[in-house]
Amino acid sequence: MSFTIDEIYKKGVPRGQFYRSELKSLTSGDYSDLTVSPSTNPPWAVLIDKVKFQESSFVTGGTGSGALKIEYPAYDGESVNTYTFSSLTALKHAADEIIEYSSETYYVWKPQPPILVKGSNSENSITFGMPTSVTVASGNLDFLLTGWTLKEADFD
Repeated sequence: MSFTIDEIYKKGVPRGQFYRSELKSLTSGDYSDLTVSPSTNPPWAVLIDKVKFQESSFVTGGTGSGALKIEYPAYDGESVNTYTFSSLTALKHAADEIIEYSSETYYVWKPQPPILVKGSNSENSITFGMPTSVTVASGNLDFLLTGWTLKEADFD
């Protein structure tokens, strides 16, 4: 039996190990995606509950549109959902929290419900990056993902 996001929360606060991705910087000339994939053998899961980001004069270019694209497993784990923030302003407005520290502004987006990425699913990764045909013209967008790493066997 495979578990779902609602089964995790029926058991209370998720138990497992804290997860923190690498710090990713989308900059001019270097804008590869950040992909998070849990282990598939044995199957683990990553529960993404926060995306923290900061921008510095971030401007996009190219023939496409949007500022940041997220591809993540659909609830069934067999297909992929894609969400594109249409602009930097839209990304900032999606933030659930704003942190001012040492004259810097950090934004925190908390997807509700958290995004569950299971190693046992056929779609088992989440990817943050630039939309198709969009490049970084100048500045940078730094972000990282936080959440939980869970053993799937603990929920079967």
